[in-house]
Amino acid sequence: DDPRWRIRPDHVHGKLKPGATDTVVFAIQRSGGTLDTQTRPIDVELAMDLLTDRSRFPIPPAGTTLLPGSLVLGEPTEPAVNHALNPGESGGATLAFETLGLDGGPFTIECHVQPGSYDSRDGVIGSSATGFWFRGGRPVFYVNAGGRWTNVEYPQDAPALATGRAYHFAGTWDGETASFYLDGQLVDRVAAAGELRLRSGPFTVGADSRRRGPRNPLNGWVDAVRVSQGVRYTADGFIPDPRPETDGSTLLLLHMDGRQGDYLFDHSGRAAHVRLRGDAAVVTAE
Repeated sequence: DDPRWRIRPDHVHGKLKPGATDTVVFAIQRSGGTLDTQTRPIDVELAMDLLTDRSRFPIPPAGTTLLPGSLVLGEPTEPAVNHALNPGESGGATLAFETLGLDGGPFTIECHVQPGSYDSRDGVIGSSATGFWFRGGRPVFYVNAGGRWTNVEYPQDAPALATGRAYHFAGTWDGETASFYLDGQLVDRVAAAGELRLRSGPFTVGADSRRRGPRNPLNGWVDAVRVSQGVRYTADGFIPDPRPETDGSTLLLLHMDGRQGDYLFDHSGRAAHVRLRGDAAVVTAE
């Protein structure tokens, strides 16, 4: 918690009749200062029970995060050593999916990833529309289009990817086909026509995406996450950029160069900074 916030009242109880609405007002203040490792935004949770004449039925709580106006972070300098995101045992880094800016058209998503060990499922990047994960050490790129999930998979009869070394993942979707590249080489293309599912919820780095927080975090690190509008790669092979740059197509670019408060800087120029969750940390990428 960030003790510099002052919120009055800190909680409110009330009752709503069927079809009624209500407004709750909070007074929020914060002492001045800069972002540091103790800086946290404000988390708001709405807990509800349905009351009948005889029983009380709990309803799953809903929550949101309030940012103090526009979040302005200083662009970090490129470090002498490379950094990456380690999601820890229960963490990751998240961004509201609608902030990402995908418009339903073709896109490219890519990252560098180094696995340390494998479980049956390990998330790398997750969202309601697209992402990467490991199935028993074999990478999967997925797209949610046309009302169904489409997986483009590394051959499941092939050995699991070796741990302790870095790989480049890239996935593209052109509106008809999903393509997955590993270290710049085409793994496979699979038909995935239809409308892209652009549902609200978190875009999660380092784990699978769930509304209540990251799930199935990667035991390893993720770096150089870039999401772009349009298809960047169409050939059967290309040379991955170890430190990609932003351009007019970039929606999100995370180099994990430095933690500012609870956030990692977005180099795309769109200020889509991601928030660290759980025990996620910035580490040296070796």
